[in-house]
Amino acid sequence: SDAFGPYANEALDEHIRWLKTLINTIKEGGEITDETDDLRAKKAQLELDLLSALDNGNLKDAESLGRQITEVQNAIDQADKKKRENASGAAAAADQADMYNPESPQGVADALADNLLADIGEGNYDPIPDGLKALGDLGSPRIPEIIDALRVHSAPLELIHQAEEAETAAQSSPFNDLYPKDETGGGAGSGETGAGGSGNSDGTGGGGNGGPEGTGIGGNTGTGQNGEGDDNTGGGGDIGGAGTGPGGNGDDSGDGDTGNGFGKDLGLGKEGLGNAVRAGLGGDTGNLSDLDKAAAVAALEQFALARDDAGAHEYAMDLLNELLGTASGFVYRQYLEDPSREYVSLESVDKCRLYTRFRRARERADVTMAQIVQGSASYSFAVGSVDVVKNNRDEDHMDLPLVTQTDPYIRGDSTTEYPYVTEESCMKYLYCKCVYLKGTDMAVLVTPQMDSKIVRILDELDLLTDGEN
Repeated sequence: SDAFGPYANEALDEHIRWLKTLINTIKEGGEITDETDDLRAKKAQLELDLLSALDNGNLKDAESLGRQITEVQNAIDQADKKKRENASGAAAAADQADMYNPESPQGVADALADNLLADIGEGNYDPIPDGLKALGDLGSPRIPEIIDALRVHSAPLELIHQAEEAETAAQSSPFNDLYPKDETGGGAGSGETGAGGSGNSDGTGGGGNGGPEGTGIGGNTGTGQNGEGDDNTGGGGDIGGAGTGPGGNGDDSGDGDTGNGFGKDLGLGKEGLGNAVRAGLGGDTGNLSDLDKAAAVAALEQFALARDDAGAHEYAMDLLNELLGTASGFVYRQYLEDPSREYVSLESVDKCRLYTRFRRARERADVTMAQIVQGSASYSFAVGSVDVVKNNRDEDHMDLPLVTQTDPYIRGDSTTEYPYVTEESCMKYLYCKCVYLKGTDMAVLVTPQMDSKIVRILDELDLLTDGEN
């Protein structure tokens, strides 16, 4: 723009150098060394290796790479935490910014974002990596616009990955607090959901805890034959305060059953259940990847439903809350308008593309899921229609039409409508299915790599319950 003439495209390299100097001033001692750069590059390479392993059917290598990605992400989180602790604070950062330029960091970031969007529109991708790094350092909330533009213009996948990494980096930028926030109430993003309550057959038991942020969801109240609780039956968690305060605890009374819709607790204990899960996953005692946690949630919930076991359900909810805490794409909101069957969120399939190998082609006006990594298959859907166009030419039909619904879990956004298809249709076209968590509005995506994991965990849980037969 005219107001940003000195930083027009022909001088973008100089502007990037200026931005790096600006960021350096918020650290004690001058030159900044962001230790996360190498880690993020390593994670990006591991993700590409994982895609290749999945495409070639090397599931053992894929599992190992998934664990490595989790370990690198943990290291990035620790480095980001240290970075936040060392930052001099948002106010001091703003003062330093004013020393170097009369415009605020927000204005600088907005102008740079405009330039990058223009470059993407012209197909000029050379300035994008440095520009994304600068926007991440400045905590810009406009990086999602850059991601959408890259997808619309079919930019290289590596650039989209870099943009997603920049979006993550922006969240820990010392400038982040300078941008206007949405103050419409409610929690920050989706928040975390508390586990359902538990009760006993005598009408006693713990209510569910609300999540650390956002809305806490307690378990459904059961009805039983062996006693009545008081008026506060199997209570769920209170709503967390303004997205930052802890959710309240439910009342310690049940309504006959376990308080979460299950009739009993087999008494396997979290230690026993955890050992069974790890044995089913190959005895791994380190950090579980999101894929492993999602497989464990699915297996535990299936076991809980088959055995009517509240303990397994509660342990599944514990792991599910861990996935929610990391904004994992494996967790999404159940489709609430049709409780007669289970639906799969196509946004979840897209967000878990490393494992599903399908992405949502946002450059298309319809809802198109395109295969990635050596794949050419695509399936196009339309809201309210059962028609499916395969590979842009062949027609097919689903059992029920594509539907949409808001989902506070999948992207931390309570207003956007996301597409869903029935589990039967998703298995037919995208090879994914799901498990609904009883007594909640949450579901977990099940990808093809998880099937064998789930079976092994179920075998271990049966062995734990029934012993050798």
